[in-house]
Amino acid sequence: MTFVGCITIALALAGTVFSATVQKPNIVLPPSAAANRAAVEKIYIESYAAYKLVQHVQYFVICYSTYR
Repeated sequence: MTFVGCITIALALAGTVFSATVQKPNIVLPPSAAANRAAVEKIYIESYAAYKLVQHVQYFVICYSTYR
């Protein structure tokens, strides 16, 4: 099969939707789940803030070096 043929098939199947249950229905979480959720949320927020800071610093360095 040619490359164009593979791309054509991939694009034709891209609109196909398949859904399935990922999580067991009626799942019961342990009492520690709320604390774990809060810890994960805190880690995510702090990591994203650090990521944004790095992006801004990189942008500043690029702009500064361009117009220097």
